Amino acid sequence: MSLAARSLTYYLKSSLQYFGYAVGIGALIFVEFLFIHSGEADAFGTAFRMAVAILVMFIAMLNPMYAMYSPNWYDANVLAMGGRRKDIFWGSIIKEILFLLMGVILVSVIYVIYGTPEMIPASVYIMVGSLPFTGMARIIGHKIRKNGRVAVVIIALVAGFSAAAASIFSGLGKNISDLLPSGGASMVLFILVAVGIYSVLQIFVHRLCSKAMVQ
Repeated sequence: MSLAARSLTYYLKSSLQYFGYAVGIGALIFVEFLFIHSGEADAFGTAFRMAVAILVMFIAMLNPMYAMYSPNWYDANVLAMGGRRKDIFWGSIIKEILFLLMGVILVSVIYVIYGTPEMIPASVYIMVGSLPFTGMARIIGHKIRKNGRVAVVIIALVAGFSAAAASIFSGLGKNISDLLPSGGASMVLFILVAVGIYSVLQIFVHRLCSKAMVQ
């Protein structure tokens, strides 16, 4: 196996592993809320809405979190295995995009099966909206290698508070989609802007990756 293929495989496995963590957390939260609301008439529905809302938030937050941590750990591992800097750059992009796409597909399928497809746009807005933050987080990760783990802890705390807010919002019977613009054209424009910002940030990420070293 070539160096490029080996590096790509490493990032693909990492993306699948992260996604498995997010799904696992969502499943545990669903079971927890199911027990908490076991005495209610719509216990399953309440637990479901909260778990999926938190899953969406975790997918949106884990991507930037791992992007910030990656230069300190995963990229260094690839370099240590003999990988090239351009393998790190493209592998990271593939990992981040794949993680996001898997999240969008899974959440969309869940909502369709559950009969609430109207919640899909809100989830897409939240998850795709994390792309620019992912690009920025990767830049920050290169800049603050010494404090990378502290930054990850901070983002994890922010993710926890965000997930709690989402669960409270869902528990009140309100839809996040009520706060977002409606219409297919608005969503397409939003996606294009998010991807565009992410792409521009990759210019700076590429420059930093070209100087990456094993530490």
